[in-house]
Amino acid sequence: MRINKMVFYSDAGHGWLKVPIAELRKRNLMDKISEYSYRKGDYAYLEEDCDLVELFDSFLSDGIPVEEIKAAIKSAKPVTNSRIRNYARFYK
Repeated sequence: MRINKMVFYSDAGHGWLKVPIAELRKRNLMDKISEYSYRKGDYAYLEEDCDLVELFDSFLSDGIPVEEIKAAIKSAKPVTNSRIRNYARFYK
C-alpha cells in the first residue's frame, strides 16, 4: 500500500500534518478528527497531539512500516504564527 506524500507544518505553539481528506475517508477517520484540526480545500491539517495519532495508528494497523510513514512526510520550515490557524475548523 502506498502512502500519499504529506507535509508537516509547525509554528511556535503547535504542529499539523497536511493530509488529503480522501485519505481520511478511505481510512474511516472522518468521525475521529477533532475540532482542533483544520481544513482547507481538499486537505485536512491534523493537529499533532491526537488526530495525527489516529492517522498513524491506522497506517500501522494496515501493516505499513514506520519507516515508510516517515518517508512520506516532508517538514516545512517552522514559522512564528502559522496561517493554518486561520483555516476553517475541521468539523465532521
